Amino acid sequence: MLGGSGFHKPSDEGSLEIGYWVAAGAVGRGIATEVTAVQTRAALELCGLEWIEIQVEPGNERSLRIPRRLGFMEEGTLRRRLDPAAEGEPRRDSTVFTMLAAELAGSPCVQYDYAAFDVVGNRLL
Repeated sequence: MLGGSGFHKPSDEGSLEIGYWVAAGAVGRGIATEVTAVQTRAALELCGLEWIEIQVEPGNERSLRIPRRLGFMEEGTLRRRLDPAAEGEPRRDSTVFTMLAAELAGSPCVQYDYAAFDVVGNRLL
């Protein structure tokens, strides 16, 4: 396994949050960047969402590069928004990035092709 990625439902309607991680042996290959770009396209193009959000711990330099590389807007840093890393530790800060549907066409995300399928294998257009 190289890593994992998925959508999370934030409290706001009309959006999804993308979360990702990469196995230590696969770091630096662009896997998270490509997966994030494709998820962004699919969510905005196929699901008709208004925006996509990514939250990153401010000290995670590698993870911060991904939304920046893909043209996400850095909204700011929210204090103590992420769960603690371990029991007994404080909540963690979160740098929030967003991409609006109207911004997708001008973003580097469109350089990544994809094909999407429903649960029974029918291709989604």
